[in-house]
Amino acid sequence: YKWSDNLNLLERYRSIASEGLYSVRVTHNNGCVKYDSTQVIENPLPKLEEIISIKAFCGSQNGSITLILEEDISQYYFDWKQFPDSTGNIIRNLGQGVYEVDIISKETACTLNKKITVSETGAPSVEITSSIDGTICPGTEIILSADGAENYMWSFPEGRTDKEIKVTPYSTTTYIVRGYSLDNTGNECSGFAEITIVVYPSQPPVLGSDRSDCVGNEVKLDGGSQYTNWHWSTGETERFISITENIEELILEVEDQNGCILADTIGILFWPVPDVDLGWDRTI
Repeated sequence: YKWSDNLNLLERYRSIASEGLYSVRVTHNNGCVKYDSTQVIENPLPKLEEIISIKAFCGSQNGSITLILEEDISQYYFDWKQFPDSTGNIIRNLGQGVYEVDIISKETACTLNKKITVSETGAPSVEITSSIDGTICPGTEIILSADGAENYMWSFPEGRTDKEIKVTPYSTTTYIVRGYSLDNTGNECSGFAEITIVVYPSQPPVLGSDRSDCVGNEVKLDGGSQYTNWHWSTGETERFISITENIEELILEVEDQNGCILADTIGILFWPVPDVDLGWDRTI
C-alpha cells in the first residue's frame, strides 16, 4: 500500500486528522496494481452564540444557565452531565459550581463540549493571567496565576489549591479556578474565573511503522512538505533521505510554519541476502 499524501505509510489501515482527498496505490502479490481515492469532509461543530450565566445568592440554588446557538436549537440535543434527565438549553435552580454539557447535532452527531460556571453574588472577583500571551506550541510550559480572592480551588486541573500553577497543554484547553471567601460563620461565597490557552494544531511528522529490507537496497523516507526545517538523527537536514544500514531508532525533528518543534521515530532493519552456490558449470 502506498498513500499519495505520505510515502512513508505502507500500511493497509491509517488514521487521518484533517479533511481532504486521500488516494492509495495497492499492489497485489501477483504484481497487479489498483488505485482508489476517497474524499473526507469534516462537519462543523455546533456554534455557541452566547452563554448567559445568572449568579446564585451565596449558599442558595437560584442560579441558571442559558445557551444560545447560532442555529435553531431544535436541531441539537443538550446532554447535561449533572442533570441526565435534562435535554434543553436552559438549566435552572443552580448553586455555585462548574456545569458540563455536550451539545450534539441531531444531523451529524458532531459534539461540542463546554464547561460553564455559576458564581455567587457578592463573591470575590477572580481573574486568571497567563505567563505567555497569544497562541503557544504544543507542550509549552506556562504559569497560570489566580488573583482576587483569599482561597482558591482549581476545577481544571482538579484539586489544586495554589495561587499559581504550571501547565503544559498539548491542545487548546480551558482552565477554571474557584476563588472564595469565608464569612464570620465559615460559610463560603464563591466566584469563578476561566482562561482558554490556545495551542497551535499539532501535526507531527509520520514516518510510519518500522521498516525492513534486504542488504543492498535502500529505504527512502520523506520528512513532509508542510515543514520548514528537518533534522534527522543521522545528521542530515534535507526533507528526503535514503537509509542503507540498520538504525534501531531513527529520529526526525521538524519545525512547522508556527516555529513549533515536532518529532517522530522509526526503526530500520536490513536482512542479509542468502548465499547461493550452485557450483561449477556442468555439461550433460
